[in-house]
Amino acid sequence: MRLKVHILIVSLLSIALFSLKASECKVKIIFRYDDYSSDSDTKLEEQLFKLFKENDIPLVVGVIPFHKSEEDFMEADSSKGLSDDKTELLDRYIKYGIVEVGLHGFSHFNNSIDINNKSEFKGLHYSKQHQLISSGKTYLDSVFNIDCRTFIPPWNSYDSTTVKVLKELDFKIVSSNINHDFSFNDDSILFMPYQSDIDEVDSYLVNAESLQANTQKYIVVLFHSYDFQSNDSCRSVIQIETLDKLLKHLHNLEGVSFTTFNEVYETISDNSSFSKSHIWRKKLNKKLPSFYNIENTSLLMEWKIYRTSIFLKFLSWYLLMLFAGILSGIVVIRILKFKLVLFFVLSVIILLVVINVNISETYYKIWSLLLVCIGMWGSVLFNIMRENYKFR
Repeated sequence: MRLKVHILIVSLLSIALFSLKASECKVKIIFRYDDYSSDSDTKLEEQLFKLFKENDIPLVVGVIPFHKSEEDFMEADSSKGLSDDKTELLDRYIKYGIVEVGLHGFSHFNNSIDINNKSEFKGLHYSKQHQLISSGKTYLDSVFNIDCRTFIPPWNSYDSTTVKVLKELDFKIVSSNINHDFSFNDDSILFMPYQSDIDEVDSYLVNAESLQANTQKYIVVLFHSYDFQSNDSCRSVIQIETLDKLLKHLHNLEGVSFTTFNEVYETISDNSSFSKSHIWRKKLNKKLPSFYNIENTSLLMEWKIYRTSIFLKFLSWYLLMLFAGILSGIVVIRILKFKLVLFFVLSVIILLVVINVNISETYYKIWSLLLVCIGMWGSVLFNIMRENYKFR
């Protein structure tokens, strides 16, 4: 009997701690180039755009629409936007179908009072954020005759107010980094952080174990002008010639293709799986503690993988609660007198339910408590049955 119980407990833990591994992983790469502005290196950018065109690989360009200047910080005059040569260069490659434009802030101005954490938007009042983002989008849309739907926050920093503004201005994608400032759980905007720097992408792809562990369908690769040695930057990590070889190498890899943020959004939004994942995540998050919530970064997974992963996450929490109840029941039975067990369990139920009635996370707490109690009752009933069996 004990052996069966041990096997049951081990099985429950195995399911709770089970992690998915994809047997095959087809990857789509999104290249993201930040800090395109009137002040950026035009000669280098001409070379970059040409390389991507020659290799028939799309490039998302994070554009800073206005000059960096304290005096100009709250201004939105188009005369202070991109220079003519930068406008012409970008427009040409947009028309080639190579470049997709993302809004990279207003002027990349550090508005943070925290000297250790730069940010243009985090902490700003709603009205200021709305003015800056709206001005930037309006400028890019009018100059390049596009509908800019991607927002790339300077220093990858923003807050919930930023997301509220982005929703109102009909942005569809936010691309920052994995370690973003807060839990990104909004369902109307696709969160696509960058996972790799330009000098790491090859090793990232070659590492099959990493691909299987992450089960990612999309990989966002970030780079800046200062990453190139031709720019005489102390932060340089790659040469133009090396990038050309890298692009050609990636183009020839089986199972690897290239896309942009807008293409990803269109593909996902046209898929019913996108709607399903929203519904599943919303329902399950109501039954999970906030620190265990499922973020919408998982939307980047294939639907079958995502569905299984969120189910296992949900299942693991409540199996853990059930297991905690079983252990608690065993401890109570051994330490306290048997007659006190049911009184103890009922007292705990009443006490915790009363305490949690007016708390926002009551829903998951009551479910968790119920599983703990079921585990404790199970332990009690099992011991009753075992004692009766002994006396026969």
